[in-house]
Amino acid sequence: MSESTDARAGGSGDRRNLGPETWIWCCATLAVAIAFGWLGSLGWPGEPSGCLTRFVCFCEAVQPGVARQPWNTWSNLPAIALAGWVSWQVSAIRGDAARQADDRLMRVAGVGGVFAAMLWFQGVGSLFFHGALTHWSAVLDALSVFFVAGVLLVTNLFRLGWLRWGGYWKALLSVLGLGLIYRLYVIPMTAPAVLVLGIGIAATEVACARKRRREGAVRGESRWFRYGLWVFVLGVLAFAMSLTTGMPLCSEEGGIPGHALWHVTSAVASYFFWLNARVQLSVPAAAEVSKV
Repeated sequence: MSESTDARAGGSGDRRNLGPETWIWCCATLAVAIAFGWLGSLGWPGEPSGCLTRFVCFCEAVQPGVARQPWNTWSNLPAIALAGWVSWQVSAIRGDAARQADDRLMRVAGVGGVFAAMLWFQGVGSLFFHGALTHWSAVLDALSVFFVAGVLLVTNLFRLGWLRWGGYWKALLSVLGLGLIYRLYVIPMTAPAVLVLGIGIAATEVACARKRRREGAVRGESRWFRYGLWVFVLGVLAFAMSLTTGMPLCSEEGGIPGHALWHVTSAVASYFFWLNARVQLSVPAAAEVSKV
């Protein structure tokens, strides 16, 4: 093969023209900025988050102002920025798909649009939670976590051929609905449910990799998933070491809390997971090429 796997993964189109995905990201991000500033100027209305009374709230002292936890708030901006970058990539892939009449690339663009929304919601949910530290923002943050886990799981089911595109959306909305019910009426902690989803993501990723190997996929094409996994593990360690007073990355009296590092690494890991899905959905394996 004369071309690399990444070069054939779509997105070689003219990037000078911003597609609708990029404009949607711009408008949505501007709306969030306005809403965040407005609600912050009102003193963040709503019932205070339970983390303020039950335990140290992610190891950053609460301050007056628009962002009640500045480091934990603004460390979510990389996720929102990466959402914009993915939106730009999706516009290019969609342009290539239209010029080439390539249904495969059109599906990649559809999945990429979901990943862009996932990254955006991942950043926005946590941005509002740490900025406001209210009950409603905590629910929004929890929903963004379920969105990320749901996208990864449902995309793997789609890659395995267990879901069609219409079923993709139904399954994703089901995960979000069940996640919201769980957060509101079962346990106000996302960790147990996300652990179950994480096991499902890992199992289906292994199944995807085996399927691609059986089809004669290019060696090493799953490296983006491995990169994302290592970055994610680094973030989990930072999260674990900044849970409460006395832990190594807990900085209540100033400095950068480890939880802020968790936000950045989570954003980078999510972007790598998008690259993994993009490559494997874009590039036909040898067994598929032989059928053409």
